[in-house]
Amino acid sequence: MAAVSSIIHNKTLKLYFNRLKDNGKPEKTGIVSLERKLQILIYTLYKNEKDFIPDYQ
Repeated sequence: MAAVSSIIHNKTLKLYFNRLKDNGKPEKTGIVSLERKLQILIYTLYKNEKDFIPDYQ
């Protein structure tokens, strides 16, 4: 559910998902890939004790 919500509300992850779809990946595969990306992001933020910055560049 978090991955589907992030497609709607997070512009960076939405671009990532759309790029996967444009490259011919099925929608379900894109969602699973996005879930993994979110898990890595959450773990990295937790491990480094950082806050999420939505417009980080």
